[in-house]
Amino acid sequence: MDDNLTIEERALAWAASWNPSFSGRAVVNGDFTFRSVNDAFCEIVEKTKGELIGKTFSSITATENLSIEIANAELVKAGASSYYRLPKQYEFIEKNKVRKVNIIILVHGVYDANRKFLFFIATIKRQERNLKAKILNLSDLVDIKKIAYGLTGLLLAVIAAFQEKIIKWISSF
Repeated sequence: MDDNLTIEERALAWAASWNPSFSGRAVVNGDFTFRSVNDAFCEIVEKTKGELIGKTFSSITATENLSIEIANAELVKAGASSYYRLPKQYEFIEKNKVRKVNIIILVHGVYDANRKFLFFIATIKRQERNLKAKILNLSDLVDIKKIAYGLTGLLLAVIAAFQEKIIKWISSF
């Protein structure tokens, strides 16, 4: 890659190399509008690039997920966190019926050399089952090993979600 490119130009050039990919990826502006999306992102959310570019992510995010995602995005924009990861739903209205797609989203902030926020890079993966149902449904856990495995997975998910806070807390000792 050209050494004379800015951080923003490098990140955008890297983003342009995403097709083909199994993960949905998008570049999102600071005003939460889609700047670019790859084909996998379009497949997962069942929209075309033309339907997404220039639209805000809130236009396809389920209402119940919107406030937590905006709060996380604002923290990344402010530089208080460099990324966030969360389960969420995109929702679509088709023939007067609401249909939801469950995903896991990982969003990183891209900053210039002075730590000024430039844009977000989002990666999404489709969830076949609702994450809450997967975590809370213990009826299919038959024995102690399966329960221990499920609790370990839950603990790892919690640790991943609060990784930065845990590191700060541990380093305060």
